Amino acid sequence: MRKVLYLILLVLSAVMTVLTVITSVLGTAGTEQSVFHSTWVVFVFAAFVLIQLVCLFTLKPRFSVYYAGFYLLHIGLVLTLVGCFVYYLVGDVVNVSIPVDRTAVYSEILREEPDSSGNTTLKLGFGLGVTDFKVEKYTEETGVTGTDKHYEATLQILANGKRVPETVSLTVNHPHHQNGWKIYLMNYDSVTQSSVQLMLKKDPGEYVTLTGLWFIIIGTFVMCLLRRKGAGDTV
Repeated sequence: MRKVLYLILLVLSAVMTVLTVITSVLGTAGTEQSVFHSTWVVFVFAAFVLIQLVCLFTLKPRFSVYYAGFYLLHIGLVLTLVGCFVYYLVGDVVNVSIPVDRTAVYSEILREEPDSSGNTTLKLGFGLGVTDFKVEKYTEETGVTGTDKHYEATLQILANGKRVPETVSLTVNHPHHQNGWKIYLMNYDSVTQSSVQLMLKKDPGEYVTLTGLWFIIIGTFVMCLLRRKGAGDTV
């Protein structure tokens, strides 16, 4: 029975690898949506997780450094796929261009592309505006004149029934967390500097996925880099 499960697991791994290669080679958002958001692919991922769990629970417990890494690695795979599945179910990501305007606060934003339900607008559950934007350029002394050194947007957030907006400084790679969303500063209008491009991402399974990835890293390290003295070594 276990050999059959291992064979199925090998086939599912190959299928998942091929799907990933296809979307990477074609490199279009439409391809990714059609492949990874189809029902049969979700079934493949679910079957992969189920077989992983069956293998873990039917394996005879062994207490050694090597097997501790083995368990961490496989539990990490399960957690990573579960986290990704949660994002598939309820996650969202929206790119939006917002004008720099001290008087404007938006509670709804227009999507660049409709979501899976066909909605063209996103209700944030809070007010979002951009009151100021600053960009710093490299000088001639650095030899890269005109290249951006640093840019920063000032957000105003109106939420939780407050009448006065909260002011937030937003820089690249330092997102602001708000009502389950992460707000990233992505780019700006380089000609007039009158608008900024933001990415809003909602991923309830993010920490499950991150935990799974760390389990995979630690488990792999334990299995591959720590010297295994023998199959019966105890922790």
